[in-house]
Amino acid sequence: PNKWGLVPNIEISRLYREPVSPRFDPREICGSCLFMNNNQVVKELCGEDVPTLRPEKNIEHINFP
Repeated sequence: PNKWGLVPNIEISRLYREPVSPRFDPREICGSCLFMNNNQVVKELCGEDVPTLRPEKNIEHINFP
């Protein structure tokens, strides 16, 4: 979590309870990352119609065995 994560794995529930900030800018550190390239292509294909996704306020996380 110190470099890449938002929270340590034992504090994942914080992602659902409180705002967290990224610890790095993926455009600077991961410029050649496959995900960055894929996301850029999707944005170009969608144009200005990229939807903004907002999670439900009362989302419940369930760990499956």
